[in-house]
Amino acid sequence: MELAVWVWSAVVLFFVLLELSQPGLFYFLSISIGSVAALVGLGFGLGINLQLAIFLTITLASCAGLKFFVWRFRSTGPQHRTNVDALIGMVGVVIALPEIPLGLGLVQLAGETWSARPVHGLLLTEGQRVQVVAVSGCHVVVKLVDIV
Repeated sequence: MELAVWVWSAVVLFFVLLELSQPGLFYFLSISIGSVAALVGLGFGLGINLQLAIFLTITLASCAGLKFFVWRFRSTGPQHRTNVDALIGMVGVVIALPEIPLGLGLVQLAGETWSARPVHGLLLTEGQRVQVVAVSGCHVVVKLVDIV
């Protein structure tokens, strides 16, 4: 029985450490939870077959529960866009005119300077307000902001 305690404890510790090194998946956390449940079953004097059944049942249930929890509370709306996806819709100011060969100018967006290409050959002038409509490679595609 003492060996089983060490084995289940080692399984718990191993998968907790594995979860800490691979955050975001929660599969290893589910295995840890199942191992803790099997360890509790061992504490109640249950045999190895029942411990394994508890381990499998609780692991699968916690995996499904954690996946549901993560999917339910994940942030996917436009207010949670990150990286270059967050640039789309931002309004900025033209700070350098597009150069003729490449057609790329510079736009100031939220304190950062980005290479910008106007949509459909639109002519830009310095100081104009523009809105990002797309990101293409390492530059943004912009259109004039409608002034109301």
